[in-house]
Amino acid sequence: MIRSSGPAAQIEPLQTAIRGIDEQVAVFDTATAEESIMASAAPLSAAGAMTSSLGLLALTIAALGLYGVVSYVVALRSREFGIRMALGAQPKQVLKMVMDEAVRLVLGGMLAGVFIAAIAERSLQSQRVGFMPNEIATWVAVLLLIIMVGVAAALRPALRAAQVDPNVALREL
Repeated sequence: MIRSSGPAAQIEPLQTAIRGIDEQVAVFDTATAEESIMASAAPLSAAGAMTSSLGLLALTIAALGLYGVVSYVVALRSREFGIRMALGAQPKQVLKMVMDEAVRLVLGGMLAGVFIAAIAERSLQSQRVGFMPNEIATWVAVLLLIIMVGVAAALRPALRAAQVDPNVALREL
């Protein structure tokens, strides 16, 4: 190991000086400390990128699933929403009713997910590098993100439920 102010420029002269002293000495794997650290951290960086990508994919699939379920429920209950509106319910009340049900679905899924994640965290704790166990800020941020994505996924079907025409619903009875 050699300390210098311009490490990358010193590698070639040092190799030449070592070969000048003894031709039999093998000089290999020469790199700066920064290059060595980056090379040793590359697998962790790749694993982090892969985990983040899979997490984003799972979040997208969950959002699409919630959108599909809420859309299906709204389609099945459109007559009910129309009757409620014919009896005096405001569109914002129907919107709130559908969003409340969607948020209950999200919270139920989050409860199961937190339970599974807590168990998985304990078993994977030895493999995590650079993170404190039970990092509250991370848990809160992830849970808030899931709630926001869930609300966004359910908003369009809920708005559709709030726009049901009471006349059409009453004609279909």
